[in-house]
Amino acid sequence: MTHEYIVWGCGHGQNATAILLLMVAMACMGVPVTAQVPSPSIPPESPSPPVTCNFANTSTISSNWCNYNEQSSTESLTLGCKSFLTNSSVPAPSTECCQGFNSIANKSTACICMATFYPPATHNMTRQLELPRLCGLKTDLCGQCPTFLVSRSNATASPYTADAPNSAGRSVASTVGAISLAVVFGLLLVGGIITMIIVFIKKRRAKKNPPGIFEAPPPGGAF
Repeated sequence: MTHEYIVWGCGHGQNATAILLLMVAMACMGVPVTAQVPSPSIPPESPSPPVTCNFANTSTISSNWCNYNEQSSTESLTLGCKSFLTNSSVPAPSTECCQGFNSIANKSTACICMATFYPPATHNMTRQLELPRLCGLKTDLCGQCPTFLVSRSNATASPYTADAPNSAGRSVASTVGAISLAVVFGLLLVGGIITMIIVFIKKRRAKKNPPGIFEAPPPGGAF
């Protein structure tokens, strides 16, 4: 009786061990072991540099870098910024404003410099200098804008002046008028010289060939 119990217990223990080993093997085969790869950290986006500089009113952006047509395009694309730049109750620039502002920056840094540092007198200058940062502009304006500066006395076009095309038209008209006047004066001068030459030639001929003296026939005829 005791011997049978021991044999049964040994057999049962072997079976239990076999089952345990089988379960461990199945667990190891059924559960994949994956390495824990840390996710790459995304660096935070660098903030836009604040505009901490300003330029004297005796200078401006050269029209060689931002001409009148480009200035007009800048004004058109930033019309959405006007409310923020002229009304202190508007808390932030609109999406339309920033889209236009960044569109200009992608095309011409010089025109963004013009818009930022030489805006219309109706714009709040403090807000104007904040606009690049608020719209997420990455360009370092304080570092790049000085390369486009010229003295106002040497500038060929004033920023944001509505009469610029008229000034250019008057300049062209005055040039054409001066050329026309010079041509007319030259023609008159040539005509006067030709007239003097003709008169001189006639006088020379008159001296060389004096007119003959006319003698009346005697009374009664020639007989």
